[in-house]
Amino acid sequence: MKQITLLFLFTCSFLQAQISFKHIATYNDNEFQNVRRGEFPVNCIIDNPLTNNNPDLILIVTVDFGVIGPRFNDAYSVFFFDNKWIINTPNPAGIPENTKFNILAVPRGTNAFVHTSRPTSSNNTTIDNPLLNGNPNAKFLITKASFRNTKEVGIAYAPTINKWTILNLDLSLFAVNSYNIVIDNTIFIASATTVSSNNFTINNSTTNDGTNNLVFTTPLFQGVANANATGVWFNANRWKIFNQNASIAMPVNAKYMVLSKGNPPFRNTDNEVHVFLNDINETLCPQTLTRGDREFNGNGPRIQTAITLEIRNTTEIWAIINFTATETVSDFSTVSQRFEKRVFTTPNNRRIAQILSPITTNINFISPSAGTQFIGATGTSNNTVTNTEPMNFIKRMAIVGDTGGDDISTDNDCTDDTRIENISFFPIKVQFQN
Repeated sequence: MKQITLLFLFTCSFLQAQISFKHIATYNDNEFQNVRRGEFPVNCIIDNPLTNNNPDLILIVTVDFGVIGPRFNDAYSVFFFDNKWIINTPNPAGIPENTKFNILAVPRGTNAFVHTSRPTSSNNTTIDNPLLNGNPNAKFLITKASFRNTKEVGIAYAPTINKWTILNLDLSLFAVNSYNIVIDNTIFIASATTVSSNNFTINNSTTNDGTNNLVFTTPLFQGVANANATGVWFNANRWKIFNQNASIAMPVNAKYMVLSKGNPPFRNTDNEVHVFLNDINETLCPQTLTRGDREFNGNGPRIQTAITLEIRNTTEIWAIINFTATETVSDFSTVSQRFEKRVFTTPNNRRIAQILSPITTNINFISPSAGTQFIGATGTSNNTVTNTEPMNFIKRMAIVGDTGGDDISTDNDCTDDTRIENISFFPIKVQFQN
């Protein structure tokens, strides 16, 4: 009975030794508040209970195209910070939202370790490890663990020294860098003997028909180098290795170390993305007097603004702005107006299912008297511009309350009237229909 128990415990321990899962680059609204249009955060946080609070793991990462991409044609590395593992790219354009990563996490040990290269005048660094030394048939994978070397790298066995090396695939001089290394005898070698444009098909029993497999790769240099960023892609019941840059052909006879892990289906977030709204740079001038005269006379006014985002025609997002300015003493002069502005149209008529970010923002404050307080660079002696604090999807609103003359406009000339001067937006997250 004791032998059965020990065998059971040993089996459980072996199964738990390696952790594998698919991670998809999803970002919250706060992470998107400081990125420029068309760019993404440079850090993709792996928030997974299997790896959180565990710095003693060795992570191997491979980009997976999935069903609709996107392509990620840049270098990346992994590091541990603030109790989570993070994928980082040195490219300021960042990691595109919905980029998919196959993650293999192995406890640090004899078969999973970090190699740090020393300063060298060659194009490679030598790995000194007893499991690899003198073993040209060794099978292992690597992933960058720091970012001083942004070149695409691979592995090669050097028979003159009976050791394995990591080399720049463009054969340029090697930079000091750290690399995660995982040795696994179930790894096999895939060769691009038959190339189709920028990719070739892996034909192996561990990957064929494996829709939900997690596939990991490392370039193996044996005379043919592919110095381009690559990824894996499942198509027509076969896994493929492809160049992320679709215009670059896969070199014939390029070789890769490949590891395949079975994995259950994952939640597809391809349809959840951040989009950039168009700022409103035209002046919005309310004219509907609902109470009192047209003069605030330095008494506020109290500004109450509610902005709501609304989907229309399934392909557009509109900003609905309900604006009210009220004098703070009798006769409580009040102006109200509803403005509707289209701020986003989907590309290629893609249909929006829902807005996932907050859709309503309320801004309330008492405007300073004209000519007595200046807020923002655009304030003048007759008009005080209040720049609101960022809130939800509103990055900034520039609002004029009290002015030097009559405050509530009677025409379309808003030069010296209560008004919204402009509205700028943060990106918001939407879900597109399938």
